[in-house]
Amino acid sequence: YQMMQTVRSRTGRSWAALALCVCGTTSVTATQDWHRARATTATDLAEMLPFTVALHPANTAELDRILTAVSDPESVEYGRYLSSSEVVRLTATDLTTVARVEAALSPAVCTNRGDSLRCAAPASELARVFSTPFAAFEASTGERALVADGPLTMPASIADDVVFVAGLTELPWSPKRPSVVTSGDPAQQVAVVPDSIRLTYNVTPAGIAGAKTTSQGVAEFGGANNEKQSDLSLFGAATGLGNLSIDRRFGPPNDPQADLTEATLDIQYIASIGHGNTNWVWNSKDWMFEFATSLVSAAERPSVISVSYAWSESEQCHGLPGASNCSGTDNAGYVNRTNVEFQKVGVLGTTVLVASGDSGAHGRTDKMCLFNPKMHPTYPAASPFVTAVGGTQYSGPVSTDGVTSPICSGGKLRLPCAGSGHEVTASTDPKAGKQKSQITSGGGFSELTPQPAWQHDAVAAYLAQSDALPPAKLFNAGGRGYPDISALAHSYYIKIGGNDGFVDGTSAATPVVGGLIGLINAHRAKSGRPAVGFANPLLYKAFATDPTAFNDVTEGSNRCTESGCSCKEGFGAATGWDAATGLGTPNFGRLLAVIDQIDEARERLMAAQTANA
Repeated sequence: YQMMQTVRSRTGRSWAALALCVCGTTSVTATQDWHRARATTATDLAEMLPFTVALHPANTAELDRILTAVSDPESVEYGRYLSSSEVVRLTATDLTTVARVEAALSPAVCTNRGDSLRCAAPASELARVFSTPFAAFEASTGERALVADGPLTMPASIADDVVFVAGLTELPWSPKRPSVVTSGDPAQQVAVVPDSIRLTYNVTPAGIAGAKTTSQGVAEFGGANNEKQSDLSLFGAATGLGNLSIDRRFGPPNDPQADLTEATLDIQYIASIGHGNTNWVWNSKDWMFEFATSLVSAAERPSVISVSYAWSESEQCHGLPGASNCSGTDNAGYVNRTNVEFQKVGVLGTTVLVASGDSGAHGRTDKMCLFNPKMHPTYPAASPFVTAVGGTQYSGPVSTDGVTSPICSGGKLRLPCAGSGHEVTASTDPKAGKQKSQITSGGGFSELTPQPAWQHDAVAAYLAQSDALPPAKLFNAGGRGYPDISALAHSYYIKIGGNDGFVDGTSAATPVVGGLIGLINAHRAKSGRPAVGFANPLLYKAFATDPTAFNDVTEGSNRCTESGCSCKEGFGAATGWDAATGLGTPNFGRLLAVIDQIDEARERLMAAQTANA
């Protein structure tokens, strides 16, 4: 991203995945961050390397049935979530297979997580087990890492038992996430602060507040896990919210050398919008499969977690050309296996929100549409088991009425703070004028997973509006459509390194929606109702019940990318759901009332069934 428009973007390229799927080339390729060490020493080869082995889960049909039942707001099983131990038992691989895999990997020491193993072994032993050498690499920072210098060959005795191995074929990486860019155009008219969100999205019902018994969190990945409590405190004071705190942490400690921007933005906006809730920071060294399994296996987890990271659905196993981070499978195999983990998270009652991306329908892998005019969906936003969040921006006159944040008074900021205004699809399109964003809302249709039943009617209505669509050959109309919901993604005020900053990104919209879901969960808890959990069936039911629960965004498209508007095709915003902004942005007060109505109808039905039993 660009920091104060002086630092070259690092997020336009992939994480530094280096060795390959079984079908790839045979040696590690250096990157601009890493170079091959002069020698791989005996000390290097004695290093204990951690890795993950994904196995075939059991009872996936039953897992799917349970997720459908506990997430359907009209079901009598709604909200009857399972515990972590129950989920692990349900999907556990049989112990005979586990024992066979562990024996083949010996002397690796493995922890059984039910249907995957988390293992560690000396590099010298892993070279023998997987029939490939390991090589040392060095970074410009002096960091040293050891990775497989070629494809992993699975021992024949377990080739049918293992879906893929992750963690041995990639170097520490730049994060696969939507970029967070500094909004530096002085012609931009307004800044977005927490007051802007509350006023624009009607977050005003009496008695709405967070609670320490309700939890919400942000996920951060290697290369960006570096937020500061001091900045969060300054942000709370500047916006009139008082003390904002990071209450719980999971995973590796923060990296003081990592960039501050992403984690700073994430925690400041989920904490300020879901004000009063317990705030988590969930750090993950590895990519989405390991992240999701960490949520499943943890003793505790937040009830909603915001993920501002994504990469092309078709390149989950191919960061650099020909490289792989999931040896033994392909992109479809990685996505399908990881989707099972996201299903488990939903069965546990946690909402996973994922940014839809900042480079429109085409994504970062072909930002100028030079190679393939077809759309490039991102993952995990295109997973049917997460809630994908797109981006909007103000257009036309913007009111500043109702803003009370101290930072917005007395000329402290160079921009006036927005109170409310008309929203359109966030886009780099020059036609957006003074409010032009530096990102374009991601959205489209999965190439790998089919359209789920809960969005069929909404998507069918969109597909009937041919003037909003690209040519049919450029996208998979039968795939899962995303995003599901949107929020503002342009010109967010943050405190970073003690200074004022302004950033753009669907990675701003996502923690905002996370904070709103956190408020909904706190509200539900007062009535003894469960957390929202997997949110999509409820959101689409609320839309079908009363479309005014969302602010319909009907202008703009995601034809452009963050690099400009060379691409000729994209998805247009339209009445109802669309593949640029989803169902629209939340009309929070109305949405909360509609959810209450849906809950009450289900509870009346359950009471009647009990009375007639």
